[in-house]
Amino acid sequence: MRPQNSSRIVDPRSSVRSVLVSASGSLPNVAQAFQPVLPKTGSDALPRLLRRILPLALAACLALGLTIPAAADGAVPDESMRRAHSALRELDRFLDHHPLLENDLRLDPRLVADRDYLGKNSELQSFLAGNPGVIGALQLEPRHFLHRALIREASVPLRYADVAQLDPFFAVQPAIEREIVENPARIRDRAYVNLHPELGDFLAQHPLFDHVFQAEPSDNR
Repeated sequence: MRPQNSSRIVDPRSSVRSVLVSASGSLPNVAQAFQPVLPKTGSDALPRLLRRILPLALAACLALGLTIPAAADGAVPDESMRRAHSALRELDRFLDHHPLLENDLRLDPRLVADRDYLGKNSELQSFLAGNPGVIGALQLEPRHFLHRALIREASVPLRYADVAQLDPFFAVQPAIEREIVENPARIRDRAYVNLHPELGDFLAQHPLFDHVFQAEPSDNR
């Protein structure tokens, strides 16, 4: 049956978008999202109708190139990560000209929020005041200073995403992480690696690291 009033025809795109915004996986929310287009019907028939409409709505999402928002499972939205990476690039530019500050921050990243430390290092304080996103970015990437140091230890250029593959190892080997934070060159110290076979095994299982962090003879590090 054709609608009697064409002005009340609902744009399918807007209906689909309303589902994506409103629906959280429960039938009541989906029903509310489809309220403009659902005919009035008995309570028993509504669930059956929803089961028929919902697959069509999801298929329409794909056809229209729409995306369904991710569930709140702790994942960081892409836009937040984009802003964080932009802030960290600004931090990298600053650290390139302040190696002593970088060394302090690698040993104790909490110093970025230490008032006493900032009071003694006005350049860092001014930088952070002018780049307020840096603190939040470091909360998302807490090993950023260590990553920078390891990139410098590599024999070939590495990306942050490359060295971040070490994070799962550090998470289960905090003692080794602390020692490498203290002296990043240990990751390519042959004696140190031999003393920590779990580190040697991890590097050997990841050809990229085994190649770029080639162990060198110990120099009493």
